[in-house]
Amino acid sequence: MRGWRNLLLGIGLMVASAMACIRSASGGMPPTPTFEPQVIMLATPQGQMGALEQTPVGPTSTPTSAGPVSTPPSTATSLPTSTPAPPATPTPTPMTLKVPDRYVLRQGEFPYCIARRFNINPADLLQANGLPPGARPPAGTTLIIPKDARPWPSTYPRALIPHPTTYVTQAGDTLYKIACKFGDVWPEQIAQANGIPLSQMDQPLEPGKKLKIP
Repeated sequence: MRGWRNLLLGIGLMVASAMACIRSASGGMPPTPTFEPQVIMLATPQGQMGALEQTPVGPTSTPTSAGPVSTPPSTATSLPTSTPAPPATPTPTPMTLKVPDRYVLRQGEFPYCIARRFNINPADLLQANGLPPGARPPAGTTLIIPKDARPWPSTYPRALIPHPTTYVTQAGDTLYKIACKFGDVWPEQIAQANGIPLSQMDQPLEPGKKLKIP
């Protein structure tokens, strides 16, 4: 029996050697091994076969140290903040001015000044009050304002100084006196434009004060 065994073993070795020679003679380069996982079957104590997967370990790559990652500048544009507009200054409501039936002259006023202000013919005003041409009655004189008087003559301008403008007060000025200087402006209009109470229109103003003349 041992002889047969040795004989069979020798024949097997010869066959294996022949096959190896045939392979090396007929083949070229051996195929490139693929890194496929190998499964090794292991016998568990219970007699079952367990699978153990082995993955070939290739050369490990050392991560290169990268510098700080630069963040691209933001392309978003910031919206401009809206600035609230300053509150508008309310425009005062023009007062309703009515030509009276009678008028008491204040300091610095005279009939021609009143005729320009109320847009009536000075000759009709003087005649209604029995006054001669060029009369300048004193302050406190009551004038009758005729309702049927003609308007101010078109050959003469009612305004003595162009306006709107700014006026610098002089010594002894009151709103009544300044209104006479401009001709067709009412003192109440000057008071409203400058925030002066109507009760102070006959009070002397401080020299050098700037007033708005509407």
